[in-house]
Amino acid sequence: MTSPVRYAYHPECDDEVPECERWVLVSVRGDRWRLPDALSDDVLALSRDGTRVAYPHRKTRRLVVADLEAGTAKTFPVKPLFDTPEFSLDGRRLLIPGAHPVIVDVARGTVRGVPDGTVPVPPGHVTSTTYIAYAGGGAIRRVTLPGNLVGKLSPSGRLLATVPREVTPDEVITPGVLLVDTATGRSIRTIPGPVQDVVRWESESALIVRENGYQVLDVDTGARRPLGIDGDDVVVGAVG
Repeated sequence: MTSPVRYAYHPECDDEVPECERWVLVSVRGDRWRLPDALSDDVLALSRDGTRVAYPHRKTRRLVVADLEAGTAKTFPVKPLFDTPEFSLDGRRLLIPGAHPVIVDVARGTVRGVPDGTVPVPPGHVTSTTYIAYAGGGAIRRVTLPGNLVGKLSPSGRLLATVPREVTPDEVITPGVLLVDTATGRSIRTIPGPVQDVVRWESESALIVRENGYQVLDVDTGARRPLGIDGDDVVVGAVG
């Protein structure tokens, strides 16, 4: 690999050929290549520095974590399903969500289970949601919030970023990104401006959001920096 991966996307082809069924990686220099064992219909995760990629192997369905700098890959006895895995900020650990979530320690090659993430009640409502953050030293921090607060937890686990939808007589609007104090469950403030989705926390003071393309949103100032990346089925890696 000549440089870290900036993003990955699903290719669009008129003909159904094997090359069109693989994820395409794009480096920060603009180089492009396909992952031969990663089907574009499956989940895929990139580390924030763009040097690691995680996906289910197209044949065995087991989790593969590839080190793109070293040109090596490890396979783990875990089968990611529909929820996208998420790397820790330093890329050393990987959360595999689902009914029985697990933490993969990429460096040590170990897997350990964590408590279930949600507590559902009939007929399908969620009373609370448990979020998992990677604290310093690899410890796991769990935060339980009301089920209507669905969003992304900051690296410290102290803040939740969510995009509230408000229904008006004419349309549904998003006033901005709402920040919630996870210790109290109370709203702190709203960062104004249209946002379709919160993709992830880039740091404790920056978010990656999607609105007419992908942008870095400064949590403190509200300033936005376009990344020049667009598309619905895109996984963002190193943004610089």
